[in-house]
Amino acid sequence: MNSHVDWSFRETKVITVDEISQEHVFPERLRLKLANAKGYKSPIDIGSIAYATRGEARSREFDNAGTISVVESSLVESRRELVVKLLDSLIGLRDNSIVTQFRVLHIVVNWLNANGYVEVFTDVSCASRAYADYTSYLNDSIRKGDFAPQHAAKCQKTLQFIIGLQFSSVVDYVVRSAVPIARQRKAIKPPRESDVHFFTDVCIAIARDYSNFILEQEPFPCVVRIRNYEVVKFPSNGGMNSPFRQGHDCYNVAERRVATVEEYMSKYAGRGQTIRLCEAERAIADAQASVEFANSESRNYVRLQMAAFAVKAYISLFMLMTGASPTELEQFSYEDALGIDKSVLKKELTAVKFRARGKMTGYVLGRKKGLTLLREYFKLRDWILNGEYVDRLFFKIKISKGAVCLLFSDLDAGAAATRFYSSISGVFVDGKYPKITYNKARKHKSSAHHAAKYSLETVARALNHSSGVNISSYSEATVEQQESEFGTYWDSVRKAAQMVRERSVTASDKLDSIAVGHCDSFRFPVPVSDTEAPVIQPNCRNQYGCLYCTHYFCHADEDDIHKLLSLHYVVNAVRNTAQDSGHAEVLYKDLSIRVEFILEAIANRSESVSQLVSAMRNKVFNLGVLTPFWERRLQRYEAMGVVF
Repeated sequence: MNSHVDWSFRETKVITVDEISQEHVFPERLRLKLANAKGYKSPIDIGSIAYATRGEARSREFDNAGTISVVESSLVESRRELVVKLLDSLIGLRDNSIVTQFRVLHIVVNWLNANGYVEVFTDVSCASRAYADYTSYLNDSIRKGDFAPQHAAKCQKTLQFIIGLQFSSVVDYVVRSAVPIARQRKAIKPPRESDVHFFTDVCIAIARDYSNFILEQEPFPCVVRIRNYEVVKFPSNGGMNSPFRQGHDCYNVAERRVATVEEYMSKYAGRGQTIRLCEAERAIADAQASVEFANSESRNYVRLQMAAFAVKAYISLFMLMTGASPTELEQFSYEDALGIDKSVLKKELTAVKFRARGKMTGYVLGRKKGLTLLREYFKLRDWILNGEYVDRLFFKIKISKGAVCLLFSDLDAGAAATRFYSSISGVFVDGKYPKITYNKARKHKSSAHHAAKYSLETVARALNHSSGVNISSYSEATVEQQESEFGTYWDSVRKAAQMVRERSVTASDKLDSIAVGHCDSFRFPVPVSDTEAPVIQPNCRNQYGCLYCTHYFCHADEDDIHKLLSLHYVVNAVRNTAQDSGHAEVLYKDLSIRVEFILEAIANRSESVSQLVSAMRNKVFNLGVLTPFWERRLQRYEAMGVVF
């Protein structure tokens, strides 16, 4: 620190979030105390931003002194009002959001001070220059690799925000001086449905088998059964054995017991190693003593650890079922959950969604699988608390090994889920198994709802966001759904090519003209030999099924192309406007795909045929000229109210 500068830790006043709205004579001396901020115990020295010369922060707090050193003579009068406005903007935010905002604000203000923009909040033109120069600095930092695009975008947005506090009427003019920095956030792909189902099975197996082992006071080892394999746990650090991890040599996993001295030594011999008899006897004796001690007490350290691990499994399950974020899951109350168990009407767990400006949201648990798991968790929760009361449904458990006592505190659900995955990877699941984060769980929930033909509004409501957010960030199909779509695509391509190719070797005088093309054996429908039953069974009285019949043919001429396009027009009209959209989509989506690829196969035969298909498509879809048959069919649908 420069000895020629009169640095000081000025006297400050500590206020709470509830006191923000009060009038403060010296806002530059304020520090904000946050009760629930993670990793930030000292009050935030928010008044220090009013000074043009600021030093480094100190980690320890001394009485009422500020935590950031300043030169008190560098106080900028115009920034005193900024501190007040900034405090007002924090009302309604959660503590962790306030901490994050201040950390970025600290970085931005330091840059402004270091680059001579001291009076940036009194002059609009100065603010505009500062915004442009700071954006150039951020872009340069991105190119050098000093900043990630997401961090740089957040810094730019913060400067834009505090300029807006001072110049709300002209902030749009100020930000025109620079192009917004794109966040370039990495898109989260929906997980495979099979991976989600497997992860769910793993969580249920751990939660139930560990819970039953603890509640029933069963003797070690504990066996967790996951689909077609088992994970065996003995009470020691090396006591986990599974297909993905080899446990300690002290145990005979197959017979669920401590190994004999002879078995122990033979394992060493099998690896070409040697061990003295006394060392083997001591190792086996220690392992046996550990098992006997763990079996002698119902609430010893190992069992308490297992209970805490089972709780993390339940936390992961509730994230999967509800689609709640870690922040919202932390808020679920015990009384709220108890109401679901006792009432036949209550179905939701509630939480405040801070990213939605404090909106109260509800998460449906489900009255079958969800309620069953909730009741199972209640039993484990009661055993862990052992008579104590915690108002939250989930909580953090700290276990003291020496005294075997439990301390309960607020849960960090995100960290708990991360540690749970780290613990199961390479033990309960293969180390290459993908991590199912809560973001991926929400993507899967959205994909599953869309696949079940729920409306967009219903899906968005289930995930507590808007329809626009669901379309932009949650509408991507799962890998299995995409594979199915591509399968349908190529099946249609192959069938279309086959239909067009076989037409060339069939005499035209043997074909009957039908509403969608031609048929070589009218009144004798035979379904195509696809891998699955056709969506629409071929029936000579219903022209929709003709494309799924082996006797169907299509000429590459104006007549048959017009028929196919007319069918396509009517099918799309029904799909887009039918009241029972789910049924119409199931019935006509595959048919629409089939028509498109028959037309594509025809167009690929030659350039002249391709031009003919384009001309007929314009005639049908732009001019609305259908064949007489399909024109009558469309008018009938309109009269019935199916198409509007």
